[in-house]
Amino acid sequence: MFNQIFVPYLVKKNTITPEQAEEILEVQKTTRVRIGTLAIEENLMTPQQVDFVNNLQSSKNMRFGDIAIDKGYLTKEQLGSLLSRQPREHIVLKQLLSDMDHIGPQQFERDLNNFKFSLGLDDKEFERLLDGDIGAYISHIAEISGNDVIMQEYAKIFVATTMRIIDREVQVKKSFEAKLDSSYKFVAAQGAVGDASVKFMFAAADEESAKNFAEIFAKDKFASFNEDAQDSLKEFLNCIDGILITEFSNAGKMELDIEVPEFHETLSVENDAVVLPFSLSTGDYFVFIKK
Repeated sequence: MFNQIFVPYLVKKNTITPEQAEEILEVQKTTRVRIGTLAIEENLMTPQQVDFVNNLQSSKNMRFGDIAIDKGYLTKEQLGSLLSRQPREHIVLKQLLSDMDHIGPQQFERDLNNFKFSLGLDDKEFERLLDGDIGAYISHIAEISGNDVIMQEYAKIFVATTMRIIDREVQVKKSFEAKLDSSYKFVAAQGAVGDASVKFMFAAADEESAKNFAEIFAKDKFASFNEDAQDSLKEFLNCIDGILITEFSNAGKMELDIEVPEFHETLSVENDAVVLPFSLSTGDYFVFIKK
């Protein structure tokens, strides 16, 4: 996740070209090994157990290793050993940039420090970004205020779940307030009532992005962006919303009941909604809440 924001920074500073950035981001997809794959290689988990944990992640806001421990597939010590074999994302990027003769290690470190300075972060907060802490991205990259509890928690759950079951390469962007009567297309929406009255919404920038996302979640191919594809987006949103209200309820924060999800070809959004844009390899998207 870190490389998705740092590589564009390198392009902006003319350290690397857009073509080199595209190449490096594509190569890194095949160089970072997932914990499940490492667990199979070490004979610590079976492929069936890994698949079970991966599928379970679609309904739980938990990391792979935490679920594997909870199910008794791994011990904490075994997980720690596997994590130690998985280099941090920016270290992989540093090596790739050097191997491809784009920039050397010293230039990389200078750019990394300048990036940290541009964000105005101290060492501790920057370490959170390097570790892929989603909360840090929501606070410092998306700039969603901690005072907006529902939106901040929702954004974290949405991004985390998207990374687990759609695409790990999520590029979170700066949030913004919807303009008066803004319109979005290909929108899955779901209301919730109880201690608060809100509507959760997820939109795609275009039909192709919507179709790509729907196909990955449904694990199916659609001839067009038809009702089945629309149902896939609604089911994904329902999954996210279910995780949020469960976590809020378990934490004693608030009680909410979700309504039946809807799909809208076009939906107007009032200007009090905070919009979080993000990009995947499948396209560009927006997530927001209407209170």
